Amino acid sequence: MNSSSEESGLIPIQLPHPERFPGTYTVANWLVDVGEDFLVGERLVEVISPGVLFIVDAPVEGCLARIDVPVDGSLTATTTLGWIQPTINE
Repeated sequence: MNSSSEESGLIPIQLPHPERFPGTYTVANWLVDVGEDFLVGERLVEVISPGVLFIVDAPVEGCLARIDVPVDGSLTATTTLGWIQPTINE
């Protein structure tokens, strides 16, 4: 992970339960654009492996700050796909 992103308060986007996902995957589609706001639980990115499509949901409400793995990029279960700037509700 990028420590500067963690230090700036950004939240990583990763596959949930990485122990369940051995092997290599590919990003099929980002469902939000950088700078776009979303709610917790909204679909952020589609990830595929042979015969299986995974949807990664937003773990927090916020805005997509950065994409680290673009469409057609490869990843493993512990790869950080991108970063969320969380919404601060006062």
